[in-house]
Amino acid sequence: MSRRRTLARTVFAGLVLFAVALVGSGLLSWVVGDGADVTAAGAETVAPANGTTVITTSMQGNNRIVAYAPDGSVLYFNDSHGVYDDVDPSPRGAYTVTYIGTEKLNRAECHSSEPCTRQFIERVNLTTGEAERLYSRVVAKAQNHWHDADRIGPHRWLVADIAHDRVFVVNTSTGIETWSWHAQNGYDVRSGGIFPNDWTHLNDVERLPDGRVMVSLRNQDTVAFVDPETGVRRGWSLGSDGNHSRLYEQHNPDYIPPERGGPSVVVADSENNRIVEYQRVNRTDTGGPGGPTNASAGTWTRTWQWRDTELRWPRDADRLPNGHTLITDTNGGRVIEVDEAGRVVWRVDIEGPYEAERLGTGDESAGGPSAVRAGIESRSVAEPVAESDRPVWEAAADEAVAAWSSVLPSIVVNPLLYVLPPWIGIVELGGLLSLPPVALAWGLAELYWSPYGVRLSRSDGVR
Repeated sequence: MSRRRTLARTVFAGLVLFAVALVGSGLLSWVVGDGADVTAAGAETVAPANGTTVITTSMQGNNRIVAYAPDGSVLYFNDSHGVYDDVDPSPRGAYTVTYIGTEKLNRAECHSSEPCTRQFIERVNLTTGEAERLYSRVVAKAQNHWHDADRIGPHRWLVADIAHDRVFVVNTSTGIETWSWHAQNGYDVRSGGIFPNDWTHLNDVERLPDGRVMVSLRNQDTVAFVDPETGVRRGWSLGSDGNHSRLYEQHNPDYIPPERGGPSVVVADSENNRIVEYQRVNRTDTGGPGGPTNASAGTWTRTWQWRDTELRWPRDADRLPNGHTLITDTNGGRVIEVDEAGRVVWRVDIEGPYEAERLGTGDESAGGPSAVRAGIESRSVAEPVAESDRPVWEAAADEAVAAWSSVLPSIVVNPLLYVLPPWIGIVELGGLLSLPPVALAWGLAELYWSPYGVRLSRSDGVR
């Protein structure tokens, strides 16, 4: 009996030590790698890329906007604001961008009984550091901040107003809104998230070349197409509430028009941990403004997807003119560029990235072809990764991580990774979550073995 107990205790101790080692190695790697103190001077040089890459971060903790020059050096760095979301090239110059920022205000600053949040659109020259605030609004702290705003003309901006479940056009020189659409004009409040706190989580908006407005309703698992005059074009909606096989709380959809091989939409399918593209087929109308609101305008067919074992809650994907795709992997802590064959050809490790923009390629996917036009290959987790000379142990580790990732649903894992310290990844989370059940099992075993423990007896009195 004592030999069995010794063996059991050895197994329990080994499991605890293994879990602690997983968590400890993550913390040690983060500390040694200076992850605890990211500054302009501490931002490391990365691999060269075909153009300047600008990255924003949005996570719990210190956020930043950083630009990497083509040679991989840090061109610009700013961490003075609370959160950074959308970033787009500006017509003001090759090295000028606009971004959405957020900063916290105390009660005195916003004359309120509770703290508030200022959300704003800011333009910055990456070479000189000169910045200009174009537009801002203050909202209650409990309300979510803007995630996206697109320039659609001189002083005219299309804003995804996540706090109020709407999109609107504003003249930033006068502050006057000239058009708006509210999600209640097309969707029931019983859909999506809890009303009114986070009903739609409207996180992206894009004006299409034909004048329609494409809107990402994250909590409805839907990319909607809105005619500015007649409302939602039902026949064009991509996804539907609760249909998670198609989209699951998506971010940053990009439209590719017919002249570049579309209509198609490249989208970060966040809770499904993949990047997908859907192509419009069997169209019966052009989809432009003035068409029938509920026309059967064809169907969406998935023509491309990309994922690997590291991809965890991606929130942006841009199709580049050369057919590559720039992917922002938030909980995976990286921004990567994958080629037409699905191979990773460039990578930056960065905590909590929200969006990435490759300057000189157009706004988001504006210059990129559809997967069908460019013959871009899909890739799933089961397929080998880019580097053909990877050690066998790395491939085995990837398979182990993939198996662990499938144990818990992404809707549980991804929020945990978002709010936990940045050094905790999927592996470290596995170590943390395994400690309580192992400790409980060990404790119950010790209680059973002790002189005062519970004894399980058979009905015939034989133990």
